[in-house]
Amino acid sequence: MLIREKIIYYLQNIKENCFNIASEIFFFIFFRIYLAIFLVLNSALWIFSILIKNYINEPRMALHYNVDIGIDYFGGTNNIFILPFLGLLFFVINLIIFILVRNNQDRRLIGHILFVVALICNFTLLIGLGSIYLINSR
Repeated sequence: MLIREKIIYYLQNIKENCFNIASEIFFFIFFRIYLAIFLVLNSALWIFSILIKNYINEPRMALHYNVDIGIDYFGGTNNIFILPFLGLLFFVINLIIFILVRNNQDRRLIGHILFVVALICNFTLLIGLGSIYLINSR
């Protein structure tokens, strides 16, 4: 019985700490703006990935094009979902870094740098997804 009570106590502490961290992070207006932009970009990545997968409707698709050689990488249509997952991963990793430095004196500058980099990565992945569509639509 004692072990069960300790586990419940630790889980409640973790829940309270997560709530405190989330309320600290959402206090910053720039984080809410970056989060909204990220959600739009990453949602677009997921939606376009699904649309491209349904449009191609083949088991394999061209995933990379080289100017010198031409199409040099083919893969399964499910490999297209790596791009939106990478965008989500970039944002989550930068969010974890921001949580670790949230009590730092330069937290605003660090936050802006981290989240702008995550947004640039997501935008670049969206452009890459557009090139995959162009390669496979011809």
